[in-house]
Amino acid sequence: GAISGGASRWAIVGTGMLLSILLLLANGIAVAVSPMLSGNLPGPVVQVALSVLTLGLFMLGLHSLPVAGTHAAEHMTVHAIERGEPLIPEIVRRMPRVHPRCGTNIAAGAAIFLGIMDSGIVQDEQFRLILAAFVTLIFWRPIGSLLQLYVTTKPPNRQQIESGIKAGEELLDRYRHSGATSGSVLGRLWNSGMPEVIMGSMSVQLLVVGIYFALVS
Repeated sequence: GAISGGASRWAIVGTGMLLSILLLLANGIAVAVSPMLSGNLPGPVVQVALSVLTLGLFMLGLHSLPVAGTHAAEHMTVHAIERGEPLIPEIVRRMPRVHPRCGTNIAAGAAIFLGIMDSGIVQDEQFRLILAAFVTLIFWRPIGSLLQLYVTTKPPNRQQIESGIKAGEELLDRYRHSGATSGSVLGRLWNSGMPEVIMGSMSVQLLVVGIYFALVS
């Protein structure tokens, strides 16, 4: 966690922007088809259906993008490094696509926790908090692994594997020359790429909100 390698920070910001745009498009399509649902189903059911449709379209779009293959290649490269294997395409291609420290697991945990807290499935707020924490603790990694396997990664092509290997070699070279051991909590968070993804996503959302208010004012 003390060093990073591979894609530049601006490229990761761009990934966050891409994810936000993809979510907006999925939501727009879901809203466009909502009139077909509203006439036949109760209001709460329609809202749930729209949420599920938005999420499904977002996941389908994400899995279809080249970034899913690049993401997989990076995971496979990390597995090869951790197993002491040589970083060559033939070896890296045999590595798993799912990694236990992927940020997808964190996103899955947050979704589970917030989903239970916002659902009102249990009226007592303190008990709901305990339930949300308990369920999240049990299921965040299994669900995160499923999301990695079927949504956020896909089998990479040769070029993506070579890109992952290049990032891994860059990381190892920086590690050898830096003498770093273990980063601080804030350093690990910064080098995870999550702040840049959030920054890119928020910039798109702020732009959309700005355009909206400019048009309605």
